[in-house]
Amino acid sequence: SVAVANAQPEVKRIATWQTTQIGGYGAVREVCNLILNTHHTLDAALASYLNT
Repeated sequence: SVAVANAQPEVKRIATWQTTQIGGYGAVREVCNLILNTHHTLDAALASYLNT
């Protein structure tokens, strides 16, 4: 589970991971990048948009 940096303390306590960004300011992007980097697919995902 993930909690954004400005989540309620109760949520942060039970979350497995916390973002460094607050909700609405890049937290979802941070989580997406984490997932894509973990699966080694970030570069391929970006390339499909940058090579147009």
